[in-house]
Parts: sequence; C-alpha cells; structure tokens
Amino acid sequence: MEQYKTYNGSSPYLFVSYAHRDSERVLPFIEELDKKNYRLWYDAGINVGANWPEVVASHLLNSSRVIFFVSQAFLNSQNCIREVNYAVSERKEMFYVLMDDVRLPEDLAMQLSTVKMIRMTSLCETADQIENNLDPSFIGDGIEGYEAVDRRNSSANVWRIVSIVFASLFLILAVFIFGYFNNWFSFAGVETTNTSDVSGKQLEITEFKDSVSRNVLLKAYDGTSLYFCGNYMVSDPEAIRYRNGSWYVAENKADYSDFGDLDILTSKDRIEYLALVNEDITDATKLKEMKQLIYLDLSGNPLDDLSFLKNLSNLQILKLVDTKAADLSVISSLDNLKYLYISYDMLEEALNYIDTSKVDLIIKK
Repeated sequence: MEQYKTYNGSSPYLFVSYAHRDSERVLPFIEELDKKNYRLWYDAGINVGANWPEVVASHLLNSSRVIFFVSQAFLNSQNCIREVNYAVSERKEMFYVLMDDVRLPEDLAMQLSTVKMIRMTSLCETADQIENNLDPSFIGDGIEGYEAVDRRNSSANVWRIVSIVFASLFLILAVFIFGYFNNWFSFAGVETTNTSDVSGKQLEITEFKDSVSRNVLLKAYDGTSLYFCGNYMVSDPEAIRYRNGSWYVAENKADYSDFGDLDILTSKDRIEYLALVNEDITDATKLKEMKQLIYLDLSGNPLDDLSFLKNLSNLQILKLVDTKAADLSVISSLDNLKYLYISYDMLEEALNYIDTSKVDLIIKK
C-alpha cells in the first residue's frame, strides 16, 4: 500500500487546509512536498474516533505556517472558513492557492488581502511556487516526528471502515437467518413434529414461535387448505379441539395468538379450507374477498360482526364456537351451508335463521 508521511513533532511544519471534495486535486501537491520530506500536516492524519475539531484546532495552532487551497467547495465549507478565521485570529503566517476562478466573499477577501496568493496553473509550476513560500527549516529527515498514513484521503479510510462494519453486520445477519430457520433460537423460528391422534390418524403440527415465521410461510404457500389454531398450524382440522375453556391442537395447548393483517391470506385465491382459531381476530371483513371458501372456522376469536359472510356463498361448513357473535341473521343467506358449529349460548339465535332439515347444527358446550 502506498503511503505518505504526516508530521506530529515539535519542529516547524505546514498546516494544509482544503475542502474534502478537492482531495484529488490537492493530494498531488501533498505528494510533491512529501517527496522532499517537508514537514506538513492535514486531516488525513486524524485517527478514527478522535475529537475531530479539537485535533484540527490543535495542529493549526501549533503550525508555523498555513496554506489554504481555495475553491468553490472550500468557500462552501463551514469548517474551511473556520480554519481561516482561527488562523487569522492566531496571527498565523499563511498563503493560499486559488484553485478555481471564484470571487471571494468580502469578509474572506479582507482577511486574506495581506497574504500571498498563488494562482493554480500546472502541477510543477504551482508546486514550485508553494515551495518558494517555505524555507528549508520546514524540511526534516523524513523519520523523526513523521507518521505514515494511507496515501488515499481520509474519506477512503472512513469508507473502508464502514465497509468492514457492513460486512460484519451482513455476516451476523446471515448467521442469524440460517439459525432462525434451523431452530437455533428458542424464541424464534418454527418447529414441525409428526404425531398421531387418538384414532391413529397421522398429523403434522407446526409451532410458530414468532409472527415473522408464519408470514414467511404464508407468502410462499400455494395450497388449498390452511388450519391455524393459536401458535400452531395442523394438517387436519379435526385435531383442533375446545375443552375446559381452552383450545388444543392434538394434546398441545394452543397459546392465544395475534394473526395480525389478513391481507396475505386474502391474496391466496386457491385456499378453500381455512381455520383461524384462537387468533385474536376482531374484524374479519377482509375475508369477504375469499369467495372460494368451502370450509371456514373462526372459533375462539372475539368476533361479533359476521356481515362479511354473505359474500361467501360457497360455504358448506362454518364454525363459530366461542365467539362474541350475537347476530346470526347472515346465516340465512348461505344457501350451500351444510354444517354449522356454535356454542350452546348461540343456539336460540341460530334456530331463528337456519333450516335444520338442510343444515346440521353442532353444539359445543
């Protein structure tokens, strides 16, 4: 890696002030002075994490001469203007290189009116004029008091550090994602087990340990049936049971869950069998878009408005056990309904709107 030297000793040295946007134009002059072991300092010599204004002020104060590389970017930089003001207030010997054909603001023109101005031309000619303003006392041995830093400007160093940080964060994220989907973390991910119910029927039960896991599955799902109960998904809806005031999937007690946004579901036009049990759903209006539904179980939800059901004309099986639904009048519009599951306290209301010769009424206490 190519390097240049910056000076941090006690002998006379030149302080270089410039706008960072001009780095590519200023660095060649730094290189020319460096080749001849001139003692100089500019802000590429600041260590990462240091108090930037304090370090700059300290080096400007201790310098024996100051050079300003003036451009439009320099004039637009508050830091550069502060360095001019500080150098003037400390009565520093100084000169400047006018890099662009710019008009200095009146206050800056006044402060620089008594100092030497060099108009930038070619590299060699301008470098020679800079040296003419520096006597041999600014030349050292290139060793004592000099510190090697990356020849690239400080912005490059900062970006290199930022790149390392981002690479590290990416690696950590990759490890987390891999562990997440391989159940390394007890608080996140999914866990799928295979078991059988009391009749010997094989069941696949998936436990979701966080909402993100379920959303990832839903976005990728392309099947026709989904059966959720709390924090579980199960392959057979008959494994979802209500007993002693709680919901179970097979022998696993299902924790009360918050299904959240139903939009992911409603975009799945192939789903015909759907169970959303014990999912804290208070508004199921969005389900009206799922006109293809044949089976719908909304049991265990604090749901009272069932008006959306009138759009689900294909429904054959509807389960509303342990809900807050008091008005079941919409049931009368479901011409294809064959089975209705309700709680005992809903029986009287249900009888007002169904024909029991066409619909089997199943009561769950």
